[in-house]
Amino acid sequence: MKITLPERLTEFKRHWKSYVVQSSMAFATLFVVLILLGEGRLANVASLGASAFIVFAMPTEITGQTRNLVGGQFIGMFIGALIGLAPIESHALGVVMTALAVGLTMFVMVVVDMEHPPACGTALGMAVYGWEWRALGTIAAAVVLLAVIHRVFKPYLRDLV
Repeated sequence: MKITLPERLTEFKRHWKSYVVQSSMAFATLFVVLILLGEGRLANVASLGASAFIVFAMPTEITGQTRNLVGGQFIGMFIGALIGLAPIESHALGVVMTALAVGLTMFVMVVVDMEHPPACGTALGMAVYGWEWRALGTIAAAVVLLAVIHRVFKPYLRDLV
């Protein structure tokens, strides 16, 4: 059920510390990821930003649970990276392959019940940039970091949306 703006403001006034702390946690996590990953892989950074939003703003949602966060992101990461290995000889084939990375990631996540929507963005980024060990390691580390923070601080996190 959607709440009105005055109701949202009342909620914010009551729990403003949670809003500040949880937004700061998202900032700190992504700051570390950006330092490690660098700005050259913006598609992956964007998907990790979406994961951080889910983890810190919607901590009780199923898509933010550890199994879905880690499983979904790893599915997207590996499907995208594998598709990124394919030799692309034309723009049209590149478009088909990157779109396939998203569709295949969605399919596998739904089949194994590990839905995490930002993982489709990770698959897209990996398909575009291809297999790169540094990117795989950094994305994996970022996902594990988000999962650990979520697990440790879950009793203190509240849904902000």
